Amino acid sequence: MRIAEVLLPLGALPEPFDYAAPDDMEITVGDHVVVPLGPREIRGVVCSLRDGAGHNRPLKEVLGVIDDPPLPESAVEFVRWAARWTLSSPGDVLRVVLRGLGAPRPRPLKLLKPTGAVPAKLTPAREAVIAAIAEASATSAAELARLAGVSSGVVKSLIDEGVIETVEVDNTERFARPDPDFAPATLNPSQAAAAEAVKAMVRKG
Repeated sequence: MRIAEVLLPLGALPEPFDYAAPDDMEITVGDHVVVPLGPREIRGVVCSLRDGAGHNRPLKEVLGVIDDPPLPESAVEFVRWAARWTLSSPGDVLRVVLRGLGAPRPRPLKLLKPTGAVPAKLTPAREAVIAAIAEASATSAAELARLAGVSSGVVKSLIDEGVIETVEVDNTERFARPDPDFAPATLNPSQAAAAEAVKAMVRKG
């Protein structure tokens, strides 16, 4: 009998649960599986497989493998490492990972950008549009017209001439820009002593 250690995305569980892997079921580390937990069925991720020879207690079986791309073994190890590093339950970390895998990708953001072409006729209103788009992004002709202080017709004429075009850009949320002026809080003597004690324990492993 093979035993599958299955990590469940539940914060109250400090470690994976053991389940029997049926002989006729192909299971590998990283597979998403369905397993019984009390009266319900729950999704989990296989984090290891081992031989169950000599196992002296009956185990519930893995009910099935979910047809989703398995987590790479490095990702499974990362979940365990992140849990240790943050003093969290591995189930909590796995829940965040699974939520990220299931999140829909944001639609591309459409922005107006200059093409570099020169307009056939350059009026003050058109100059104002070109200056505005060089300083700030706009998502519509109306928004760009508002930034330039002109009518939407002026912007649309530049689009028709190929001076301005609509481009799609990645709308994925980015990390905030690092703050080079950041400094940790100043600790009082008692806090500093506690921090040094914690750092000493970390250094000792």
